[in-house]
Amino acid sequence: MYNKVLLSSVCSSVLLAAETQLIGSHQPIVALVGDDVLLPCHLEPPLDVTTLSVEWRRGSALVHVYRSRGDDPVSQDQNFKGRTSLFQDEMTRGNISLKLTDVTEQDAGNYTCSEAEVELIVGKSDCFNKGTTCLSSELRLNS
Repeated sequence: MYNKVLLSSVCSSVLLAAETQLIGSHQPIVALVGDDVLLPCHLEPPLDVTTLSVEWRRGSALVHVYRSRGDDPVSQDQNFKGRTSLFQDEMTRGNISLKLTDVTEQDAGNYTCSEAEVELIVGKSDCFNKGTTCLSSELRLNS
């Protein structure tokens, strides 16, 4: 008897133009234990995301992290180490789908894909005159 694993993916966008949307699967992904699966997520219209940060999560667990033009395995949850990948050659076209290999029963659940960028704004203010550095960061959210 085979064990089925039910996975679903949700995409959320951060700091994207109002016309750009992250698109995931509207249907759950069903896999058997041991299968390799694709959790789809892409931007419409296509947008190059190679210079941005991309995170895949299941709950609070970091499933896969991409930043500074490369994967960041240090931040990744132990349960997913060595089993996840993005299609980096397709990221220039907005594809940030996740490949999860050797699926286990513990992998079942809801996955969230998000792409984030933090803009640092540096300006003049009174605190510069007093010798104190003032920096502000702004994170804009668009759905």
